Amino acid sequence: MERLKEIVAFLFNRSGKDEMTAQELRLAMSMDLRWFTPKEAEEVVDLFQNKRLVTKGPAGGLRPTFSHGKLSLPRDFSPSKDLLMRGGGGQEPLFVQMVGHIATRADLEKRNVIALINRKAGELGIEVEAAAMLVGTELGVSMLAFRDDALAVLFEKSKLASPH
Repeated sequence: MERLKEIVAFLFNRSGKDEMTAQELRLAMSMDLRWFTPKEAEEVVDLFQNKRLVTKGPAGGLRPTFSHGKLSLPRDFSPSKDLLMRGGGGQEPLFVQMVGHIATRADLEKRNVIALINRKAGELGIEVEAAAMLVGTELGVSMLAFRDDALAVLFEKSKLASPH
């Protein structure tokens, strides 16, 4: 996760802005810096949102959820595709695993699955992992394999959200 944070900080510090559109982030990563293909850059922006490293700003764009100005990286900084596509290190994050599982079994594109999950999460005011469980089930995909991990992630998130 720390590597993802560095990437968000790099993009915002480089732009000199506190708020950027998802399109600006994708273009910076794919066209300007040539780190990713446009499709990969789209998935990376989704990952930033799912990891809550960025949030909607007052102008409708995305803003980092942390103080990005304090992180300094070399101008020739370049992330590893492998590191990023696995969610910042180690095994793929649960959400990414769930999206891949649903997309494969429901024969949908990952971005369409993510859109369905984000819509469900917004409508119900729930975390994306819970929404993924619901969306998968609604599409006729067995989500039983993710039950225990999803509950653990949701429990951890609830502890982080509580004031005590």
